[in-house]
Amino acid sequence: MIAETECGYCGPAEDAGCLAENILKFAQADRVSMGQNARCYYNEHFRKEQFIAVLETSLQEFDQ
Repeated sequence: MIAETECGYCGPAEDAGCLAENILKFAQADRVSMGQNARCYYNEHFRKEQFIAVLETSLQEFDQ
């Protein structure tokens, strides 16, 4: 999700070298754009209204 939305950097667990690289990239990155990308993804997938719409659809399908 992080790579897909371009809102940060990630790497394998316990990979200190990758973590160091990601910290350096983040220090030089356009963090404002990353934050905007994260907010857009949240609004599309995780807002309360979105959750309720998906839940209602799922319950209607389950009821049929």
